[in-house]
Formats: sequence, C-alpha cells, structure tokens
Amino acid sequence: MHSINLSFTENNTHIKSVALSENQQLKIGRNENNDIQFTIKIVSGTHAELKFENNQLYIKDAGSTNGTFINNEKIESHQWIKLKITDKASFDKSNFTQLKIAKETVDPEKTTVNTNKNSSATNSKKIIGRGSECDIIIPNDKYVSRIHASLEKIDANHYELRDLQSSNGVYVNGKKILVAQLKAHDVFFIGRTCVSVTGEIKNLDQATSIKLNNISKSFGKENVLNNLTLQIEPNSLTAIMGPSGCGKTTLFHIMLGLTDCSAGDISLFDLDASKHFEYIKSQIGYVPQIDTIHQELTVFQSIYYAAKIRLENKTENEINAKIDFLLNKLGIEHVKNNLNSAISGGQRKRVCIAIELLSDPMILFLDEPTSPLDPQTIEEFLYLLKDLTRENTTIVMVTHKPEDLEYMDEVIFLTVGGFLAYKGKIAGYKSHFNVQSAVGVYQQLSGKNALKWKTNQAQIPTSKIKGDIHRFDKPSVRWWQQLRWLTLRNIKTKTNDRKNTQLLIGQAPIIAVLIGFIFNKLSISVLFMMSVSAIWFGVNNACREIVKESKIYERESMFNVRKDTYLLSKISTLAIISLIQSTLFVGILTLFYANKEVHFNNIVYQVLFLFFLSITASLLGLLVSASLKSTEKVMSLVPILLIPQLMLAGVVTKITNPIIELMSWLTISRWGTEGLANLQATIQNTHLNKKDNAILYLKGQFHTTYSDIFGGQATSFGLGITFLVCMLITLYLVSYYRLGKK
Repeated sequence: MHSINLSFTENNTHIKSVALSENQQLKIGRNENNDIQFTIKIVSGTHAELKFENNQLYIKDAGSTNGTFINNEKIESHQWIKLKITDKASFDKSNFTQLKIAKETVDPEKTTVNTNKNSSATNSKKIIGRGSECDIIIPNDKYVSRIHASLEKIDANHYELRDLQSSNGVYVNGKKILVAQLKAHDVFFIGRTCVSVTGEIKNLDQATSIKLNNISKSFGKENVLNNLTLQIEPNSLTAIMGPSGCGKTTLFHIMLGLTDCSAGDISLFDLDASKHFEYIKSQIGYVPQIDTIHQELTVFQSIYYAAKIRLENKTENEINAKIDFLLNKLGIEHVKNNLNSAISGGQRKRVCIAIELLSDPMILFLDEPTSPLDPQTIEEFLYLLKDLTRENTTIVMVTHKPEDLEYMDEVIFLTVGGFLAYKGKIAGYKSHFNVQSAVGVYQQLSGKNALKWKTNQAQIPTSKIKGDIHRFDKPSVRWWQQLRWLTLRNIKTKTNDRKNTQLLIGQAPIIAVLIGFIFNKLSISVLFMMSVSAIWFGVNNACREIVKESKIYERESMFNVRKDTYLLSKISTLAIISLIQSTLFVGILTLFYANKEVHFNNIVYQVLFLFFLSITASLLGLLVSASLKSTEKVMSLVPILLIPQLMLAGVVTKITNPIIELMSWLTISRWGTEGLANLQATIQNTHLNKKDNAILYLKGQFHTTYSDIFGGQATSFGLGITFLVCMLITLYLVSYYRLGKK
C-alpha cells in the first residue's frame, strides 16, 4: 500500500503534515471537526476535501464561499479534480493557505515517527528545531525554524548555544543572543518553547498568561496599588475598570513592563518578568490610547515598515503575505492604499493592532481602545477582539465604558486606594456588588464606603522559570538594517507629505531672494545672514521630528528599536533636506552677486559648509524635540534658542566684554559666520565703499580675549570647525541621553 505526503501552510507558516493513504479522505476547513483546520476567515467552515485513490490524489471544493484554486485557477464546486505533483493548490485567491505535495509517494510501513534524539545522540553538538533531522525536535511550535539553533557541550558544566539564522531568534534567560555560554541549570527560549540545557521542553502557549502576587506601587508617600494578587488565564479577554484614581493605568503599565512595582512579584507565561523581560517583550503587543502610526503613511506602508524593523529575518514575500493576511483578517484590506490621515478612527486602531500582530504576540495590551470610536464601530471592534482570543491571543484592556463589558470574558475592578474589588467572570460582578449595571459598580467603588469592597485574596503560588546567564556576544539586532528601514520610512513620510516638505525646502530660495534684494553688495551682513539662515533651516526642520511621534517611538523602543539607529535615521533624513536647501540657497545668492564688484568664490565649499551648519543646528532641534512633551512647547522654545544666535555672532554689534566673548563661543552662528568669512575672503565694506578682507573685518568685531587665548589660531578655519564638531558631538550625546529618558 502506498501513500502521498501532504504539507499544509497558512500565511507561509507550516501548520500540519499528513501522509494520505490509499482510499483515505481528508476534510479541510475552519471548523474544529475538519482533519485540516485553518484559522483564516476567508476559509469556509467546511471548505474542501482530498482523497488518495488508485495512486492518484484528488481534490474537491465543498461549496466554499471564496473558492478553491489550482495553479491560481478557481475549480468547479462539488467535482473531484486530479492533482499532479507539480500542481499548486490553495484555499483562497491570495494563496494565504496552501497545499504542497511531496515529489514521490512513500510506503507508510517504512516511515518512522520522529522522536527526540537527544538521549541517543553521541556527538557533543545537538541541533534544535522543528525538522526531523534535528537532535532535539520541537514539533508543535510553528515559531520554531526547521533548523533553529545548536547546543554544543564544551565541558562537564558548560555549553555553547548558537542561533542558526532562525526566523524568530534565540533568547537565553530572557536576552536575545547570537552566541552564548550556558551552565547546566540555564534555560533558553526558541519560538514559544522553553528548553533546558538537558533537553527538557515546555510549551508556553498554555502557561498562565499573567500572575501578580502581592503587587504594590507607591509614588512618594502615596500608595497607588495595595497588595494585588490575581492571575489572567490564556486566550481570554479581560477588562481593567474602576473609578478615576483607582490605579488601573498603573496596574496596566506594571503588567506591560512600563512601570516597576514597589513590592511583589509578576510573571508572564510563568516567566519571572524581571529576569526574562527581553524575551517577554517579544511575545507581547501594546496599543496605546494614542495611535502609534504615522499619519503621512498609507495603511500598507505603516505595516510594511514596521515589519521591516521588527521581523529581522523575514523575506519580502513572507512580509507581503503576512501584511495581506492581517489586512484581510482585520477587515481593512479595502483601505490598504489610503493615507492613515484619511481613514476612520476605528480603521486606524485596526492598523495599530495589525502592526502588533506582525510578531504574533501571546498577549495584546490595549489602552482604552474604544474611547475614540462610535457605537457601531465599537461593536465591530470588540467582536474582532473576541475572534483574536479564539486564535490563541490573550487580550487585556483598560476601559472606562461599561458597555464594553458585554464582550469581555472577565473583569478586574479596582477601588479607590488601589485595592482589588473584584476579579472574575462577567456573569458574577453584578451579584458581587449587588447592582443592576456596571454604572452601579462605579457608584459603589467611588463613594465613602469604597474601601469595604477591597478583597484579601490568598497568595497565588508561582512556578517561575529562572536561570543565570554567564556570557553573551553582541545582541543580534542588525543595527544597519534597522537604520536603513527607519531612514526609508522617514523619507517616505516626507515624500507623502508633499506640501509640508515643499514648504520646508521652499524656505531656502525665498530667504535667498530676500537677501539678494535687500543687500545690494556682498558684505559681512550677507555672510551673517547665510549663517543664521542655515541655523534656522536645521532647527526648524528638526524641532518637531521626535516630539510629534513620541508615542510611536515609545512603543518601538519597547520592542527592538535602538536609540542610536532612531536618532541617526532622523539625522540622515534631515541631511537630505539640508543638502537641498544649502544648494538652492547658495546657488541663488551666487546668481544675485555674479555681476557685482565682489562675487562669491569657493561655491562648492560654501554649500558644504552651510550643509554642515544646518546639520549641527538639526541636532539642536532634535535635542529640543527629545526634551519636551508637546509641539507647542517646542515651538515656544525655538525663538529663545535662535535670538542668541543673532546677538552673539559679532555682526549685529561688536563684542566688547570678555564674558560675552566666551558666551559667543557656544553659538553656532559665531563659528558659522567666521567660517564663511574664511571661505569668502573678500567682501564689500558698505561703510567705506571698498573691498575688504572678510576675516580681518570680523576679527575686529571680537573681544581681545579671543586672540589672547588662541593667538595665531584665532579666526582660523580649523579652529571654527573644531568648535562646531565639538558642538555637534555634544548635541548628539545629549540628544541620545534625552531620547533614552523618553
């Protein structure tokens, strides 16, 4: 008797392999009673059938809604169709779900079931993965690569673990690694599986999602949370509710890892959150109340760039297939090419969720997701969340809307003072509080008798996976790839927002034309205005860049975005704009003074120097943007930063005080004007109506302290460049520090 090997995939992920024997049939669909069960909604409950008869494979569409396809051609319903070895069968038009046929039939009596080879293998190096050729096989975790990692014994107590270019990485005691040295009691994580050095395997899918044991949180002398003990089971939809000031947001942030607790223990998937947070954060999704997407990008672009940044080892085809799958799953495929600014609030919230689902999180945290939505959209949205819990996702959400409770599995009510008032099934909270509705609960928990509802639960025993790491190599985040995609995303936001970008670039020719008309001769004032203009370009280009997307950065930095790549991506994008501005600016001024007695020289160097000034000023703008919390505050501070640039350059007025002289060294305009004077050399002295040496004229505007300290180097081009480079490096380091504080 012969059989044929069949492999089924969903969204490019293998879900099941089957050896179909002679005269055997398989049912395929979304319902649980099928032999092959898909989860994607475009597959019907009972979708298709397969049979192997007379050494030939047949397929039949069972009257599905969206059809069955062979080589991208839809087949007739209720008719058996022969399948060749070379045929490609799928159960949807976009090939999210596929059937792959082995190249030859096999005798099932000669096949063996793959087992864990760890106990019988004699070599010191073990291969770990989903494939049958591995020594340690993890068969039921689709997030494990076929060949995922290797574990080699170095001596009696030491092992070397190595990531073999897996799709989802390797984590040792919570930290992502390429190579690590382990001891006998250490554990590591691949996919959703915890593996010990001895080969023991624990699947985390069915572990308790969240356990809190005697959690307390204080801010100064104020206790926000008091001795909370609770647990959240997997694949549930849980709401956190309570009156204002009860600590629900603090509790939410502690679960999420944004806030440390003052006392108590927290574990996710039975993992100690303090020891395994880097791994844990790769398995959780978080959608803040404010949308974490760029308004200037399309729906597809938002998800695509997020995938490129988060999914390091996925191919272009895999990413595109994943995006199409999520768009279809969340019902937003019809707005795929629309700008985020042009879609509804509910659709934007789904885009945010799609980005989080890219990494297939085990827990999804949502902060008041229904607050900006209309009633009809809320119902559709909450049904969507219920569907996600049926697909092995645990959802925890903060909400203040009582009507949301109708769709929850469980609810956590906190009372004033941060005490746990109720945690349990939705069906039980009304009888617990002796009320008719959720509104009545709020009345109970916010009144003078609120504290009578605090519960004193017994401690929940926690079984945590622990271990100590001894040596890591550098983390496996490919910073150059991250820099590339962050920069490309920044550029795309600029090119999509054409009006604003054109306005930014258009400043340069407008200001250049004004200078050309106002200053009839190429004087020191022209060089000064060029320096100040370059500073304005840089600061104005950059001052909103970080603050306007602070929530996006907060979420992405929680996942895997580095501070250096994020900051450098901003500088790279701003550099392109600054180079265009500098070229237009100098080019127009060159034309204005081309026929004058004194005209521009060293034009290329002047463009490059203005570009350098603009980049330095951009770092000043980024520092302000990283330091403040709103665009309004940033724009209020910008004039305060620019006014000293006007007063301390030595052109508007002569510097006659040694203290003011020293203060001027801290301004970009001082060294910018001096640098341009070195490059231009000759200017028109408008007071004496004659040619003059630009640098000698400018030197006469500075206090003697300058020459006393630097001697012959005073007013040299090299000294000015040195000061500017020091400013640039300092501004970068302080911006990096402030970015970390966000």
